[in-house]
Amino acid sequence: VAVCNAIERAASAGSRVHLSEAASGGLDPDDVRPPAIRPPPGDATTRREPDTGADSVSPPVRDAAIRLPPVGFGCSRYRDGEYVDRIDSVATALDAGYRLFDSAELYGNETRIGELLDSPGSPDREGLFLIGKVWNTNHGHVAEACRGSLAELGIDAFDSYLLHWPEAWSYQGPLSDLASKPVEAQEALTFPTDSNGDPETVDHRLEETWQRLERLHERGLTRTLGVCNVSIQQLERIVDVASVPPAIVQIESHPYRPRSELVEWCHARGVRVVAHSPLSAPGLLDEPVLRDVADAHGVAPAVVALAFHVDRGVVPIPASNDSGHIVSNLAAARVRLTADDREGLATLEDPGFER
Repeated sequence: VAVCNAIERAASAGSRVHLSEAASGGLDPDDVRPPAIRPPPGDATTRREPDTGADSVSPPVRDAAIRLPPVGFGCSRYRDGEYVDRIDSVATALDAGYRLFDSAELYGNETRIGELLDSPGSPDREGLFLIGKVWNTNHGHVAEACRGSLAELGIDAFDSYLLHWPEAWSYQGPLSDLASKPVEAQEALTFPTDSNGDPETVDHRLEETWQRLERLHERGLTRTLGVCNVSIQQLERIVDVASVPPAIVQIESHPYRPRSELVEWCHARGVRVVAHSPLSAPGLLDEPVLRDVADAHGVAPAVVALAFHVDRGVVPIPASNDSGHIVSNLAAARVRLTADDREGLATLEDPGFER
């Protein structure tokens, strides 16, 4: 916007406008960031230099870390205890400039997202980073699940395909187009229970499921692999057997629960961390500390809660049905927290936090 405004001023005045002058419109010439880079279509272990310097999209992480947009968008339909239609908000996010989208077969709306991606005016596929996730009931059928999601989205390969949870539940058949089914049918397919009402688990070892995911990578169905909602101990089990190591780890994280030890473990190994549910912790956005930092930067508390992640090299994936919030949340990529800001936000950590 600042550059466009500068061009218009130059055109009307018949003179040149330097980038340093355009900066007064909101662009910092010393902080011009490159576009998001998708992983290479070949070997997921391809080595990249870590991000450093003024063009870094995040604090440096070691080894083979892939470059991601600083803020992504979550496509889950589950919000505040019920299912909601997320398609209009996904369309708004595309228009607003989001380029990382977090989908999953559990969300049941991949067909409709695919229709959006195929509609006139949508960003080119090469400009998007698309994440998919295999649900708990399909640990023994990851190829079927991945191919089904790809077909619904209308794409040839994921940029990253993740294990949604490390626990395996009994197979219920393909989970296609869940959003079109009654809620009771969705729940029966995705949350099978035993005679006691507990999740009906099956014995698929985490290491074996990861090796099934690696075969997807070998077939070119995903460019990288990842895992969600895991502990360091579970990550170590994966890394010990992996020929294709995780490129992305997705966890719940926010100032109440920063998961600093796990983030540091991942960054030391070139694994990018994605934070789901970054704004949904009850009471978070009403915290006085968060509001004070927000006031100092002239942004909303939600933007600071997201900037908390961007500042430490974690990619938050907020979800919202409010178009204004969707647009404003992107401002988190431009907020530069101070040492005092970080110190204040650190006081929010709550080791006993439970959702």
